Amino acid sequence: MREQLRLASQQLQHDRAAFEHTQAEERTQWEQKHKAEVRRLAREREMLDKQTSALARLPTANERRQVDALEAILAAERKAIQAKEAKHKLTLDRMKRQLTSLQAQVNELKEEAAVADQQSAAAGCSIHTHSLKNINQHPQRLAQDLLADGSEAPVQDATKGKLPSASSAVQNRSTSTLQRGKIMRYSNGASKEEIDGCSITRFANGDVRRVMADGKEEYWYADAATWHTTWQPLGTQVFHFASGQIEAHHQGGLKEVIFADGTATFVLPSGAEVPATKQQLSAEVQFPKPILS
Repeated sequence: MREQLRLASQQLQHDRAAFEHTQAEERTQWEQKHKAEVRRLAREREMLDKQTSALARLPTANERRQVDALEAILAAERKAIQAKEAKHKLTLDRMKRQLTSLQAQVNELKEEAAVADQQSAAAGCSIHTHSLKNINQHPQRLAQDLLADGSEAPVQDATKGKLPSASSAVQNRSTSTLQRGKIMRYSNGASKEEIDGCSITRFANGDVRRVMADGKEEYWYADAATWHTTWQPLGTQVFHFASGQIEAHHQGGLKEVIFADGTATFVLPSGAEVPATKQQLSAEVQFPKPILS
């Protein structure tokens, strides 16, 4: 009996030890699974927090509408700025060309003044010396000498004792030379001639300036291969560019543009562009391009 009880006690202890061992292993496995689950939940919670933060940063429907409106305004402002910059660039180029033209005209006038001064001084000296010797004795001969020198003073003025001034003699001689189509050349390489009321000036850099009898001016920019025509009396400026594009700039700020492909548009003073037909364009912008002669 005692032996049975001892065996039963040993078996019970053995079973208890096995149960405790099994329970420890299960507890260890459960703890590992618990830790892994805690880590997974932490990762999911962190990801969820990030998604929630990203969603919170997304604009609402009202905010999106506001953003779209602001982007449209910004695009319009950018277009207006580009149009203004293009307008300013054209204005700057036109002013540079006009400055070049004015500088050439100033140089031309300086050359003319220098030539006139030299001729006036020479004519004045000759007339003064001649008059001191002969004006009281030979008035008729003095008048003939002046006419032979190129002036157009009437003979009857000289016979009456009225001596033509040196400046008028030089002016008459210069005008007569230009009216005959002769070319006046300057030391800077420029030349000028008048043909049938048209004044033509050729500059050393290849530029050509023509002023018509009605006041219309045509200027050829050799470097840019561009014609610049100024119509009178309205002052409309027409540009024929080397690319084939034609532009007309009116005094009120309106521009007409004919592109190389034949399409046309109006550029309003505000910078807005409006398509145009040939019938709507002005006569100045459709006038044939000047011919370089």
